[in-house]
Amino acid sequence: MEAKTFGSFLAALRKAQGMTQKELAERLHISDKTVSRWERDEGTPDLAIIPVLAEIFGVSCDELLRGERRSPADRVDAATTAKGERERRRLLQAGLSRYRSQSMIAVGLDMAGLIAALICNLAFLQAVLGFFIGALFLVAGAVCQAIFMNQAFSSVADSDLPEEALQSYRQSVIGLAFWSFGLTLVLLGFNAPLLLVDAYLGLSAGSALLLGIVGGAIGLVIYGVARYFVKAALVRRGVLSLGAREDIYWKRRRLQGKCALVLAALLLTTAVVHWAANQFFGPYQTMVGTTFTDFASFAAYMEEDVPVSAVRPTSRRRRRIRRLHRRRYHLLPWKTRMAMCWCHTSGAITACFGFPMGERTIFPSRFTLTAI
Repeated sequence: MEAKTFGSFLAALRKAQGMTQKELAERLHISDKTVSRWERDEGTPDLAIIPVLAEIFGVSCDELLRGERRSPADRVDAATTAKGERERRRLLQAGLSRYRSQSMIAVGLDMAGLIAALICNLAFLQAVLGFFIGALFLVAGAVCQAIFMNQAFSSVADSDLPEEALQSYRQSVIGLAFWSFGLTLVLLGFNAPLLLVDAYLGLSAGSALLLGIVGGAIGLVIYGVARYFVKAALVRRGVLSLGAREDIYWKRRRLQGKCALVLAALLLTTAVVHWAANQFFGPYQTMVGTTFTDFASFAAYMEEDVPVSAVRPTSRRRRRIRRLHRRRYHLLPWKTRMAMCWCHTSGAITACFGFPMGERTIFPSRFTLTAI
């Protein structure tokens, strides 16, 4: 019972068993039209169905893929033919292509969550509601991606395929899943600042973009840390095999861990110094004890000229200038404060350690009170 193609071989096996296309379709829980397309070589079954067909007709998966029977002597330790290898590669590529197409559904749900959150925030001024609607779409995208990944693994669970081909297939599936979950975390971090405002207020476009970038960066960091540990767990359990590159991976992972610890220590030190500087040299600390009897005195104080000498001021003069600058700093628009935040922090830390501030200042010499 030899045949040149998979379809004709399947038809010959079915007829030899005395089965109709409808009976075979009922055993496989598919339609008879699908079986007809297989026999006409207009399509191929999923990898998960190949072992079931082989069991029904009493042949091996390799024989089914090759489209011909082998003799009992060759069936034990026969080398896989080039035709069988091509058929395997084609089925793996078809499964991987289907998985990529399904992953686009998860990406589309993620982007729909971002768009829904922005519409609720900017059009209806419902920032908190927009965050939860966006989070609902993002969670749905992550769940869909997990289901698609499980289906991709199940399709090759019982297939008679070489280990190298299976490992390459698993690496492609896991890699695409990593990127999809990473996009979900980044977009969730981008939408997170919507929780910082009142339930019936919204963030402006500039604020949403600026804070969203910060939140997205935090989400990216969380994704990197999670991927670092999850990938190591998959390699330890044998789900993901790196072959000859496994030793290099573990060496690189140890180096990455050391660099991450050093970076975390630097960030923690910077945060502690910044907190201490704000506690002792913050703008509100310098205002303690300052009182105004009426509005005119307050306006006159805020409109007072700040003397900035063209020459390098003395240490006492520099301290007075810095105090005046800090008193007026909190009345600036938020965009100006964000632009000058780095300079304010540098000046506070420099004053904490007693280093010279320099001759220049980025603060304006006069402020005008516009609203109370």
